[in-house]
Amino acid sequence: MWDVALEAQKLAASLTKPGARPGDILRANNDFLVSDGYQPEGRILAHGQGYDLVERPAFREEEDRLLQANMVVALHPIAFTDSAYGFCCDDFLITGRGSERMLKTPQEVFVTVC
Repeated sequence: MWDVALEAQKLAASLTKPGARPGDILRANNDFLVSDGYQPEGRILAHGQGYDLVERPAFREEEDRLLQANMVVALHPIAFTDSAYGFCCDDFLITGRGSERMLKTPQEVFVTVC
């Protein structure tokens, strides 16, 4: 499920660029998840970040604010079934060319033993 969530994030990031409609990105994410046998996103797929943790634009169907360069968004897709889920979250800077992942941490599952 981690791999599916990561692939969904890469898809959403590839569509996150100036002028994009958040609802279109949400629909593409949901089409991908459903085609792979997972449930569609029922929360916010992504959102702006600024002074507050969750700001507009919200990646939901009803969002009418278009994406713009220099916005920072948190993309956090989730792949889930009735019994389990996989989730990843990263911050992206929207540039004139698209979006760039801001974190340099490898995108992998970390296991710690105490």
